[in-house]
Amino acid sequence: MLDHEKGESAADRGFSQPDSAPGSEKRAVEVEPAVGRVAVVVTPFASTQYPSLDAGQMHAACSGAGWQSRLEYLNHRCAAWIGREIYDRIASHQRSVGVGEWVGAAPLRSRAASFPQDVLDQRRWGSFADYLINERTLPASEVAALEAASEAMSEFVDIAAALPFWQDTDLVLLCCKHQQLGFSLSLAQALRQNLAETYPDLPIYLFGEMVNSWSQAQAVCDAAPWIDGVLVRAPATIAQNRLDDLRHRRTVPGVAVKGGSPAEEKLARALPVTPDFGDFYDRYTKDPIESVLPVQTSVGCWWADRHHCTFCGLVEENRQYLSKSPDEIVNEFVSQIEKYESLRLVATDLLLDYKYFKSVVPKLKELDIDIDIFFEIKADLNKGQLIELRDAGINNLQAGIESFDQTTLDGMDKGTSVFQNIRFMKWCTELGINLNWIQLYGFPRETAETMDAQAELLKRLCHLQPPIGIAAVRVERGSPFFKDPGAHGMRIEGPSECNLHTYPFDLNIISAVAKEFRHGYTDDRDVEAQSTRLRAVAEAWRRDWRPDTLYYKRGVDFLKICDFRGPERVVTLRGWHARLYELLDTQLSESRLLSLLVSAGESVDAASIRETLDDLNQLGLVYGADGRWLALAPRVSRMRPQPGGATGSWS
Repeated sequence: MLDHEKGESAADRGFSQPDSAPGSEKRAVEVEPAVGRVAVVVTPFASTQYPSLDAGQMHAACSGAGWQSRLEYLNHRCAAWIGREIYDRIASHQRSVGVGEWVGAAPLRSRAASFPQDVLDQRRWGSFADYLINERTLPASEVAALEAASEAMSEFVDIAAALPFWQDTDLVLLCCKHQQLGFSLSLAQALRQNLAETYPDLPIYLFGEMVNSWSQAQAVCDAAPWIDGVLVRAPATIAQNRLDDLRHRRTVPGVAVKGGSPAEEKLARALPVTPDFGDFYDRYTKDPIESVLPVQTSVGCWWADRHHCTFCGLVEENRQYLSKSPDEIVNEFVSQIEKYESLRLVATDLLLDYKYFKSVVPKLKELDIDIDIFFEIKADLNKGQLIELRDAGINNLQAGIESFDQTTLDGMDKGTSVFQNIRFMKWCTELGINLNWIQLYGFPRETAETMDAQAELLKRLCHLQPPIGIAAVRVERGSPFFKDPGAHGMRIEGPSECNLHTYPFDLNIISAVAKEFRHGYTDDRDVEAQSTRLRAVAEAWRRDWRPDTLYYKRGVDFLKICDFRGPERVVTLRGWHARLYELLDTQLSESRLLSLLVSAGESVDAASIRETLDDLNQLGLVYGADGRWLALAPRVSRMRPQPGGATGSWS
């Protein structure tokens, strides 16, 4: 029998359907089960486009421990309540904007008397709407829609807290990852109030990225006495071994509780648990071709173990890198693909492990299935490695490019160069690999001059895939910028503006909970003014980008470089000039070029090479710095149409 595209489920239509949780009869007449019952809840504003990896891992861990686990996608119920269009817009906002947290925390604010005066004094804007319009440049119509969604949350959280399955649960675990903390706290408070008479002792814990440091977890526990604790260290590992202790509120290593905890000891490092996404794909998948399957092969960041990028706050406290074995990874991929019939895999690893090139990548290629895998990666790969990734189905990459100024890259501790960034982008274009990257600005070592120089370089790169975003660098909790701002020429000025409007807590609590912080520079520079040209050029690249505006085609002892970035022209290179350009597929010095050409039997001298490079540079066909050069035009397949346009040649 063929499966057809699924229609809208009852769960998508709201709360009118009967709850389908097992054991919905009244708790008073229920016999105590032999094993516990746990609800793992995906709260708003997690995306509705794919299942929650963190919640899926927790669900699998609880089931593996012998508990009856219910995986509840409350985010989908919320989308049905406030409208799927506005929900998806909220969920798609970057965490730094704070929209999801602000909307989700609306019930908290409605139950609070007011914001403390020290919080009000810290604000730069009178309202969250003012902040969104003036600082985040959101249209007033969009802000009005967000305010309407916020107003709807108080009624939604009360309805959610009245769902019957809470009465048939021994333990609640609320997932707090991207934009989920505000609503999770609102829901926990509503559950306490709603169940005060019928079920006052229901244990409620939080887990996830938004509360993965001890300072955050402790602050949340102290500010929200209606929760019992936060699973800080290896939540799935705790679930595998200590669920009964959580149910009875016993001290558990790795769990923070109100008033401090003697359990702040480290747990052994743990590999990611293979997630169980429950019935997500049966109930919520609208497009069986585009359905996304989250996977995770490692924890931590192998680069951060050596050199922690100065602005990165993604690495958990005391989290050292650990990855699964090649066989585990491939077997998990195959079993998950078979189980959920999804061919689009998104790896949530902070960086692809380079050991995979000798193990996982060849095994994936041997599978001979049409998978499409996303990974984050450093931009220092060679072309052969990129070909291996593409042929194995790893053809969607996010690379830490961020800048095209070497001094800035060195200050980030990225371990990459401008040459590596450009050639990586060129090779991705040539090999048909989809590339995501972000243009950042505002690093301490940047100046107006270096940012203007980057702007000029970006004009030469406009044939390559543009940045998916342009943003000022942020100070994130856990990053070297956060730990020692003075050493980086920065100062922290308080929690981000969105946090000051979101949580009705004391300023010290908000500062401890915040993931991001407002900052200034010890030299009082105006980064927005300095970056005006860079931001304008990068935004124009994003807005106006057209593929295939610079490439070359190889002929018999000649190349044709087709350049449509500006005035159309085709430049023909012949003889050793053509060979020189192809040698510059990676960066080379002039002396190395001379050596290679002479070794190939070419009659050429250093002066001729210099003259050719100068001409190519004048045409914007190469990038040169520190005595080295790199060709900017990727080679294309024979299927490209032959372009017309102005011509020039060297012979």
